[in-house]
Formats: sequence, C-alpha cells, structure tokens
Amino acid sequence: MMTNKWWMVGGLMCVLAVPAWADPVTVSVTAQRSSITFVSDAPGERIVGTATGLSGSIQTDLANPAATTGSIQFPVENMETGNAMRDQHMQGDQWLNAAAHPNIVFTIERIDGAQVTTDGNRTDIAGTAVGTVLVNGVSAPAQAQIAVAVNSGTQTVRIQPTFSVTLANHNVAGRDGAIGDTVGATIAIEGTVYGTIE
Repeated sequence: MMTNKWWMVGGLMCVLAVPAWADPVTVSVTAQRSSITFVSDAPGERIVGTATGLSGSIQTDLANPAATTGSIQFPVENMETGNAMRDQHMQGDQWLNAAAHPNIVFTIERIDGAQVTTDGNRTDIAGTAVGTVLVNGVSAPAQAQIAVAVNSGTQTVRIQPTFSVTLANHNVAGRDGAIGDTVGATIAIEGTVYGTIE
C-alpha cells in the first residue's frame, strides 16, 4: 500500500546540506527506531496500521544534493493493523501479495525544492523526494514531502515523510467491491525514519 513517494531517501540527501560534511556520505537506515504509519479511510471503515523493519541506504554529496540516490524498503509481512485476520488478507494475493512481492521499495532519484536552515549542530531540511515506489511488484512514480533533521554532532538523521499511495497504480485489486467501500482507494502514509552517517 503505497504509491506515491518514499521520502526518506530524500531526507538523506539533505544531509549534504550540512557544511560539516563536505565529502560524499552514505546514510544507513536504523531499523530498530524507524516505522511507518498508514491510514485507509473509506466510508465503511477507517483502518490505521504500522510497518516496521525498514532497511536501506542513501548516497549523497553536499556539493550536489540534487543527485542523491538510494532506496529504502520494508517487508509487507511487517505491516500490521491490529487485526490478525485483516493483516492476513492484506498480505494475501488479492491485495499486496507478500509471497510473490515481499517488499515495498522506495527508490530516490533526486530532491526538489530543498529549503535548509541551520542552528548549531542541527540542520533542518524541507523538500520533495522524487522517485518511484514498488508495491505488489508494480513500480510507479512517487513523490513525498519530507522534513529532515540532521545532527552533525551525533551524525544522525531523522526523516519524516508524508505521501499517499493509490492502490490502482500498483494493480492492487482487493476483494470485489472492497476498494472504495471498506478500503480507501488511496492510502495516506507518514513515517519516522532514523539513519546514521557512515
């Protein structure tokens, strides 16, 4: 469930905006602290879930942050809504098909419109992460609004992305009549992703 935008990657590129890091760097996602929240809002039901087990890395360079590349992913089987039967259906072949396509992957191609502010060791970046997102084995263009906080003292990064995923863009058909009734056609996604500079 996610079509538009994997953001986090964008945040990492922003690391380049920190004057203390003038050389190319790699940012690795800290799985234990990172998570995603997704919301399906339909007339028949509102579903709120979480996803954990994020992994990935971003390559970025202060001299050319727009050229940031990388990817972040998480297992479909780690998506939970608080209802075991619903989770089983969500991960099944009518929905996200975890068996055939185990991961949701966001690939970052660049960051657009980055705005950077610095205060002591902290640098904040806001912008749009542009790339693709892979859901149910189908890739679609993606964009995410991102808010990034970089701490040059601890060499850590926090990325907070906001985006949405349109299920039809990823050939997610679901049970007959469910999408638009009990499952939203578009899924809203927010994340808190932590990373470390290597």
